[in-house]
Amino acid sequence: MDVRRVQVTGGSSFMITLPKEWAESVGLKKNDPVMVVPQPGGGLLLSVGGVQAPSEGDDTEIDADRVPDSVALYRQLIGAYIAGFRTITVHSAFPLRGSMLESVSRFTQTSIGMEIVEEDENRIVIKDLMDITEVVPQKNIRREHLLVKRMVSDVFQAASDMDTERLEGMADRDTEVDRIHWMVQRQSRILLKDIGLSAGMGVDLRTVTGCVSVSKTLERIGDHAVLMAIHTKDLIKAGGKDLCAAIGSMGDGIVKLMDSCVQAWMNTDRDGSEECIRMAEAQTKAIVSAFGRMEMTDESLPVDVMAGSSRRLAEYCADIAEMALDSAMERA
Repeated sequence: MDVRRVQVTGGSSFMITLPKEWAESVGLKKNDPVMVVPQPGGGLLLSVGGVQAPSEGDDTEIDADRVPDSVALYRQLIGAYIAGFRTITVHSAFPLRGSMLESVSRFTQTSIGMEIVEEDENRIVIKDLMDITEVVPQKNIRREHLLVKRMVSDVFQAASDMDTERLEGMADRDTEVDRIHWMVQRQSRILLKDIGLSAGMGVDLRTVTGCVSVSKTLERIGDHAVLMAIHTKDLIKAGGKDLCAAIGSMGDGIVKLMDSCVQAWMNTDRDGSEECIRMAEAQTKAIVSAFGRMEMTDESLPVDVMAGSSRRLAEYCADIAEMALDSAMERA
């Protein structure tokens, strides 16, 4: 640790010198701008030249010859994307197989901002064309919440109306939720590696890490909505009108709970968080009680799945409320 003593110049200005080795290592010269950002806890962050673009070191390569199959290649592409790499090169000593090309194409379609910029028989270069500083993570959370909320609402409304058309395209909507969740994870990795970026965006790193947790919870809610949609279709086709009506009646309470919990987290609202936790506990009890009163028929398996997923939705909302309370107490 290098400890520097504060000097006072002109009777009012406080000054410290910068370590010479560090200044030379970052290429600092006379009159270069240095951004100074106060940090929680009393620290200061120094960033040379203000907000910096990601460095050229944020590139990676994937040797397709060492990847077992196209599914593994897709997983590795997603992993590299979430890790924050700006340029991903896929290469092979032989012409890339059709299945590998399909995985690359699928990756560029499901990731946000990644596009193929160079390609030949043995090599594909994928580059991030999105400016990471254009969208703060909280905006991605708002969008993810809206998508998941609509998915959940449509499941319960479909049950209430005996309308399977509301459930069409649910898997595609879930893919969009996944895309946003991956983007939130990617932003987190990039901002944590270069805290000058987060400072320039005016984003607290505590908020960045919180966004990842909330996003993951919303993504899980979306997964349950897809599962519930499948079994709701089965119940509707089986003509379980009374069961569907009973299930549909729970929708408004769950959607309202989700809205309240996300809003409490957005506002770091301590009182609102406490109220959401109580609402989630009451909603969970109501779900257990409602499903317990249902008269089971041959459709009991879908109903059991719906009961479990409905309960999990309320519990996930409680998780978000607890995250909101943690953030509120930290900033109190």
